Amino acid sequence: MKRARPTVNLPFEPPSPHLNSRRPLDASRRHGDDGSVGESGRALRGVGCLGGCALLLLAGCVSVSPPTDTGGGLTLSSPEGEPIQLTYEKDLQPVFASDCVRCHSGASPAAGYSMSDYASVVQRATPGDAHSPLVVATQPIGHMYGYFSGDRAAKSSLVYVWVVQYDAQESEMDR
Repeated sequence: MKRARPTVNLPFEPPSPHLNSRRPLDASRRHGDDGSVGESGRALRGVGCLGGCALLLLAGCVSVSPPTDTGGGLTLSSPEGEPIQLTYEKDLQPVFASDCVRCHSGASPAAGYSMSDYASVVQRATPGDAHSPLVVATQPIGHMYGYFSGDRAAKSSLVYVWVVQYDAQESEMDR
């Protein structure tokens, strides 16, 4: 009893059958006066055949699935898996107090921009806007990035996420 061969639907065209032929594929691979292909030509044909076979084998192992990242942005969570909401009071104020307020406060703050309280900070942080001056200045190519102490990349990301994704919320009560 002969079993029927299963059909395979490929999302691409299989390699053409001429890869296994004994004829040379182009004149540049000819070595002899009689037009025969030397050892290197045979090796290249073998690689083509192996590559095609490997591709067919891999195609059977790969499945197409919809993307799982739906563009919701960074989701911060606690060790228990509960979502965390970034706020000025809890998360950003300590960063600004340690790295920014020494210059951006007092009677004549640097660049005329005080960062001593929430109302002053949000003057240059438009909620939801990645082009807000505060966001731009604190990104890796921004002129204030170098003034962050410790993990600059983490602090820069914290400012970005707070302004752009959490709408620059002041406290937990703003939810």
